[in-house]
Amino acid sequence: MLDFWIPLFTSVIVSAVLVITKSKHLKFTGAGADTSAVQASHTVPTPRIGGLAVMAGMVSGVMFDLAQGHTLYLILLLTGLPMFLTGLGEDLFRHISTKVRYLATVVSAAIAIWATGIWITTADSYGLEWAFALPPLAILITLFVVASYCHAFNLIDGLNGLASGTGILIAVGLAGIAVQAGQQEIVSMCMITAVSIAGFFLFNFPFGRLFLGDSGAYIIGYMLTWTGLVILHLEPATSTWALFLIFFCPLLPLFFFQTVA
Repeated sequence: MLDFWIPLFTSVIVSAVLVITKSKHLKFTGAGADTSAVQASHTVPTPRIGGLAVMAGMVSGVMFDLAQGHTLYLILLLTGLPMFLTGLGEDLFRHISTKVRYLATVVSAAIAIWATGIWITTADSYGLEWAFALPPLAILITLFVVASYCHAFNLIDGLNGLASGTGILIAVGLAGIAVQAGQQEIVSMCMITAVSIAGFFLFNFPFGRLFLGDSGAYIIGYMLTWTGLVILHLEPATSTWALFLIFFCPLLPLFFFQTVA
């Protein structure tokens, strides 16, 4: 358990530094236009680079994970770098289109599939099993699911504590499944993700001193989604629909925006 304090403290420290020094970087990291966004609830510019704190926590956590002989979390973090850096570029410069960011997420997911050999192979639905029996089609569906979920998760980063709190709950839910399945490496992955988000959460809720930004929302959505896919890969008896319910909350705003559009 001591190992999990390290990513928590790392995330807290980086978050604190970002908040304390915001006068130095706010002109780059917190544009006034943010306050007019559809999902925004704040009235003053706020740093949007909380993803740096979450990523710092994850990186520090993976160092101790490696000491246990676990490498999967590191592999997933590395594959997520194209997406994370593209999101961070948007947080800082605001000139990276949604299409480019979506493509970066697809690229990260494609690299992860290549590196791990993992993709969705079942939908637990007789009407859809044929699609997942064809590897090329199943891989395309996996790319779509991962990329879309990361962007759906980004939509809920506007209300203090919503995105980070949801991420923590999903990580804990996945940890519960991993515990029942006896998958200690997955439990460790979930806990590193949860505590890395928790360090940021302390500065996001309730006063909104720091926001995840695209980079933070993307890396959380990415790591959670891939953790779910790893569970399905290692424990085929796990219900796909049970995981869908755990992940469902961030999808609601996506359906809402599509409806009103």
